[in-house]
Amino acid sequence: MTSRPLGPAAYPAEDKPLNRPETLKALAKFCPEALIEAVSGSEVTEALDFAALTQALKGSVNEPFETFQLNFPGKKASYAAAAKPLASFLRPSPAQSLDFATANNLYLKGDTLEALKLLRKVYLEKIKLIFIEALGPFKPLKSSHLAFLSPRLMVARDLLAENGSIFIKTDDHGVQDLTLLTKEIFGERNFIAQLVVKNSPKIVNNNPFCNDHYYVLVLAKNSQVFIAPQKERPLAARWLGQTEEPKTSLRLLRKWGANSLKEDRPNLYYPISDPEGADHYPTLSDGTPGCWRWSQATMNRALKNDLVVFKKKGQVWVAYEKVPEESSLTLKYSTWVDALSFGDRINEGPSLFDALDFAAPMVELMALILKMAGVKETDLVLDFAPETAFLAQAIRDQNEKDGENRRFILAQEPNAALEIPLGRYGLGFKTFKVEPLDSASLSEPGLSEASLSKEGLDPLTRLTTALLALGVDLGLPIKLECLGPKEDKFMVYTVGLDYLIFVFTEIRSNEPLWRLARVKCQRVIFLDAVFTSDDLKINAIRIFQLLAPEVSLSFL
Repeated sequence: MTSRPLGPAAYPAEDKPLNRPETLKALAKFCPEALIEAVSGSEVTEALDFAALTQALKGSVNEPFETFQLNFPGKKASYAAAAKPLASFLRPSPAQSLDFATANNLYLKGDTLEALKLLRKVYLEKIKLIFIEALGPFKPLKSSHLAFLSPRLMVARDLLAENGSIFIKTDDHGVQDLTLLTKEIFGERNFIAQLVVKNSPKIVNNNPFCNDHYYVLVLAKNSQVFIAPQKERPLAARWLGQTEEPKTSLRLLRKWGANSLKEDRPNLYYPISDPEGADHYPTLSDGTPGCWRWSQATMNRALKNDLVVFKKKGQVWVAYEKVPEESSLTLKYSTWVDALSFGDRINEGPSLFDALDFAAPMVELMALILKMAGVKETDLVLDFAPETAFLAQAIRDQNEKDGENRRFILAQEPNAALEIPLGRYGLGFKTFKVEPLDSASLSEPGLSEASLSKEGLDPLTRLTTALLALGVDLGLPIKLECLGPKEDKFMVYTVGLDYLIFVFTEIRSNEPLWRLARVKCQRVIFLDAVFTSDDLKINAIRIFQLLAPEVSLSFL
């Protein structure tokens, strides 16, 4: 790695999207000559030498005039915005939440670009489905709309799981530009389909045609990994002319490969009855406790529908799933979606707009998208341009039907026209406000004394900042509890089941430390300010080394 002053062809790592850590790491491996140490004043920073990179790729790089691409006013600035350092933090709002302590759904209010960057700290490559509605309000400002969406799509791409997908609802005014933009960001090969959804007819003045459709663009994070689920064939088509059940194959019912041990998924370790009536647990071939591939709710349905079969190997029963031949039971989804029901379907529970006909078909569309994207079990779904809660309602309905635990994250701009009344759906959710760092006199959003000990941050906000820095799921239970007698008022926050304790109450003696060390958990975070003396902080370390050496301690 060479060292040279900054010049027009060398850019500091924070200035350019290409200088992301993962990109620099790849370049260091395949093109080390393009990675340099650039001197700016008295500081030495890692940088990318574009001249060296271009030279290394000579013969493979298209000249600008040969490149096919989408251009719009503000494009350079919008791409730069995606690479800018995070400049916000999350302030929890229990008062605007429903069951904040136990809810596992999230509702973020504020700049959605900053919200997505904050989510990236925890949910990088963990989101199964992203949904966006990009319709009417942006028609007069096409370039502004593209400049708004492009940095958000770039960060959203990082959030998608490798087998995840993004569905974007749009109309005739936006479909062309959005297709070009999404292909540019996600890659041409990851464009899956352009769905056409038949809608109720709309007559627009000065338009010679009646508009009765809209579009849903579908792109994958990685088309080589994305598997589009298939729908069941209509009963008549499945069994027409058949006199016997379709052929089936057997698939091991316990999980295999990565994360197949009981300790990996303890909630998937439970008994079912074998043919002899004994409890049968998932067990690896060497006798190690394993885990099932299904939740208990899914397992119970499979047992009820006779989709589980046991085979004996020697003296041991082995459980299998009966898998019918796909060709006889399933059918690929079409890119044409027939008109959804308008006014003829009544949803269980209240909808956002009870009096409007479009509530039912929109929930129906969301349910269809969940199926097309293969969202199931505990998968996460993100909507960062919501004007309604139809997606959340569809998730609730589907969870009630199959007993699974899909989750949603909604991120809404502060100037959004509608306030989403999620509480009407009986869905628990945690609300967080996205606030700029300067509002709390913060200099950085990381896990450090500078970001956690500033005035203006309440304990719950400090805990949230710490969880983001540690990459801890904000959907875990977060409870305010009193350790010991109530009169002591020694309050702490607990996160998850025996996972983390956050200490923000003043410690004046060793007694609460002995009490803390006896509580089962994996990690304890102390605010430095809680210790009334340095000796007590030292004693905290010694007491935990004595009683709970396996617990990780942090001091902020």
